[in-house]
Amino acid sequence: MKPLDAKDCWAPRPLETLRRPLGFLPAADRWLLRALLWLLGPLVRVEAPTALATPGPVIFAFTHSTFFETLFAALVLCFHRQERVAFLVDWMYGRLPGFRWLVAKVDPIYVWNKRSQFGWINRHKGARPPRTAWEEAAERLALGRALAIFPEGKAHRDPQQLRKGRRGLGHMALTAAAVVVPVGIDFPLRRTKGRIPRVGRLLFRVGLPMAFPAESSAYRSSQDPRHQAQLADSATHGVMLELARLSGRAYPYPAIHPC
Repeated sequence: MKPLDAKDCWAPRPLETLRRPLGFLPAADRWLLRALLWLLGPLVRVEAPTALATPGPVIFAFTHSTFFETLFAALVLCFHRQERVAFLVDWMYGRLPGFRWLVAKVDPIYVWNKRSQFGWINRHKGARPPRTAWEEAAERLALGRALAIFPEGKAHRDPQQLRKGRRGLGHMALTAAAVVVPVGIDFPLRRTKGRIPRVGRLLFRVGLPMAFPAESSAYRSSQDPRHQAQLADSATHGVMLELARLSGRAYPYPAIHPC
């Protein structure tokens, strides 16, 4: 990656963290956010943060290697956007003791379509809510809100390449005519030691907003689910290529060209 000027990089600074107005949050949550940035700030740097302020409807697409980075993603977005950002989250985190309280702070949209990796917790899944995660996400975007998603679907600690992106990202972006801001997460240890740490220093590289006006128009006018799926796959592929570039990893999957 080309080195950036200092003005194009951001890291939490103690005084800025304390002085930043966070009136959209209750007092207890404001101090929680400040405390976490104060304590963990030395571990994170954000390159080219300007696009984090892109007005909605906008979808932030992150690479995903560890749970630790999801905490920083929420902190950084809330701090820069001055609003709660809705995260698509596996339902199990709303059931795990301790995590449930923390996840509730980010306006979660729970995804219910897979089993938990923790076998015992599947017994406590409960009934599905009346609306799907995609319906809730579409509602947020229709209101001009911001969403955050990890299109790889689950954490993937391969230091060389990304997982295949899921087409749900493309479906949401094209349905709502939303822009997508790709955020590739990299780790100094990946480059020096060839591995991704579970906990450690990390870099958020923020890409330029990606818009899909022609694809969105074709998607919304089409009555063919197969054609819509191809368009969604194509949009997702474009985002994943940019995420691979930003995170310094490969994306070894062929493009799908809509018919």
